[in-house]
Amino acid sequence: MEDFLFLNTRLEKGSVDKDKYGFLERENGVYYFKLNAKIALVKR
Repeated sequence: MEDFLFLNTRLEKGSVDKDKYGFLERENGVYYFKLNAKIALVKR
């Protein structure tokens, strides 16, 4: 299973507008930078 997942998956980026990531945000005096990645199966 490990080999299958290694050979048949890829990283994708999500929609910036939909998922609201990639922006510096401040919450309770602390700054956060949200990141987003998706793991998907390779289409063959």
